[in-house]
Amino acid sequence: MNFTDFARKDGVLRIISCPTPPDVNKTDGFIAVLDREVLLHDGGVNGCRDSWRILTKIREAVCPGEKLHLTWVLSHFHGDHAMTAIESIIPDPAFAFDRVFIPPACPAPDGLPINGYDKIKPLFDEALSTYQPDAEIISLEFADRGGKPVDLRLSDAAIRLYPPDTNWYNPHQFNDILIGGYGEGNPADVKIPTAAINACCLWMLISYAGRRALFTGDSMKRTAEITDESFDNMLALWREDIGMSPDLMKWPHHGYKRNHAAPGVESMKPAYILTTHREQTADEAYREAFPDGKAVFLCSADRGVEFDITPGGGIIVSSFERLTDADL
Repeated sequence: MNFTDFARKDGVLRIISCPTPPDVNKTDGFIAVLDREVLLHDGGVNGCRDSWRILTKIREAVCPGEKLHLTWVLSHFHGDHAMTAIESIIPDPAFAFDRVFIPPACPAPDGLPINGYDKIKPLFDEALSTYQPDAEIISLEFADRGGKPVDLRLSDAAIRLYPPDTNWYNPHQFNDILIGGYGEGNPADVKIPTAAINACCLWMLISYAGRRALFTGDSMKRTAEITDESFDNMLALWREDIGMSPDLMKWPHHGYKRNHAAPGVESMKPAYILTTHREQTADEAYREAFPDGKAVFLCSADRGVEFDITPGGGIIVSSFERLTDADL
């Protein structure tokens, strides 16, 4: 990856999927740069500084000696998506967070154990108020409470954020996650229901030069039989607005096992499918379900992925080695 490219106002939209550290299985961190404007989507797991390292190199190329201004879009409050930003990027005085977009509030219902939102949101609030007090924080509203997609821009690229509905909070869905995933029906066995927050993800669509890239957070599709899981619901809500055949689509929830998203993903007819799990099984599941499927799989595990869109709508895909602190 040639970081001097990021300093060029050449009209190329560069989308980076940060690599997964060798000691963890999954992490989501994405960076989009167009004509020196920078967007961070999620960021990565705690202890992993890959997105910080890449942003540091981009800053050196784009605005050496000055603050690099960022827009941050956070899909949901889980550590493997938010903690690199909270621990490493937000406190770094080299970066200025201008706007931060987050999903609707989704705290644990009264009487139930703490969940990912309750754990990560206070860290998020403290980091921004301490280190980035001028950041504007925009929270989306649930779709079934009147929330609409939110539009923003990255230079000439259009970005649309799609809110979830409140299905994560309905007793049927919440109890399935709690009991089925974390216990045997005895409340004493119920552990932290962090998976519930996966059902509260916002989605992000980037459109540029006639091309589109869709990021689906950790929306869940854990069983084939249940038809109202969060991935099902988001497709039902926003498929028409998103449109068919995105050029890049992130497989929901990293491409992790126990994922039955293949029919929904294939129904969108993406050209490229991105996974972010070292032990991803999405490729196998997709090929088994759709042996004639045309999608090309990309995985940002051992190596990061760069997905470039040229001003004329061309697509260039490449991979790159992880940076280390010694590279800075």
